This record gives sequence, C-alpha cells and structure tokens, in this order.
Amino acid sequence: MKNTGLIAFAVFAFIAATASAQMADTDFAVSLVGTNTAAKTYVIRGELESIYVDVPASATNTVVVTSEQGTLFSKSSIAADAWYLPRVATHTTAGAAATFNTYSSTNSLVANAQTWYSKAAMAGPITVTVTGENASLTNATTTTVTLIYRK
Repeated sequence: MKNTGLIAFAVFAFIAATASAQMADTDFAVSLVGTNTAAKTYVIRGELESIYVDVPASATNTVVVTSEQGTLFSKSSIAADAWYLPRVATHTTAGAAATFNTYSSTNSLVANAQTWYSKAAMAGPITVTVTGENASLTNATTTTVTLIYRK
C-alpha cells in the first residue's frame, strides 16, 4: 500500500513539474522592400529564452525587440539566419548591479567585477521591429523573427 501511494505521488509530481515549464514561441514574419520598417506588438508573459532570425538571401536587416521596461535585443546588419540568446543585467535587492569576481588559474581572487546576467522576464506588450538595410533591393523579401519563451 505504501508503494502505491509513493508511485501516485511521483506521477503527480512529474506531471506538475512538466506542466509548469512549458515553452512557447511567437513568430513575426514581415515583407520588406529596401529600407522599409515594420513593427508588431505582442502581449507575452514569461522568460525570453532565445530569438531566431530567419533572413532571406541577399537581405540585411536590423531587428529590435523592446518591452515597456526597455530594449531586450537590438542587432544591426543581420545577413544570415541566426540564434540569439539575449540576457539582461541583474540587480541586488538594493538596486545596485549584481556582480561577481573571477579567480585566476592559481585560485587567487582577481578583483574584476563581472556583471551577472539572466533571462529577461516579460509580462506585457513586446514590440518586434525589423528594418531593411539594403536600399538596392526592389523585390519584397520576408524576414521571420521567432521569440521563444518559457511560460
């Protein structure tokens, strides 16, 4: 009888753990000609894990992702498909930048305050802006930006 209860608890714990760690994605596909700009706003709640930018051949774009709190990602001259893992600086409970020091190969402290980074929390409108950088392109090209986040 004890084993049945233990197994039931383990199954319940496993289901609860997987249900709370769901991944989601939001795609933004835009057709641009030359140096046009397009933007779209999404309402997203979760932690930004990564951004995938799918750029067509011969196109070069600038991609900016912003929230009400500030810029989450900004990259110009994107000319090839790429994954990005944007991170934001963390802060202490006093509001100061959270930092850490590193150690040398001889295990001696090196006093060089390094900024501590983490995934960006999102809880509201997120705006994706794509700007074409090739003025010579006269045909529309489609760039897709995928935001991958943990709910």
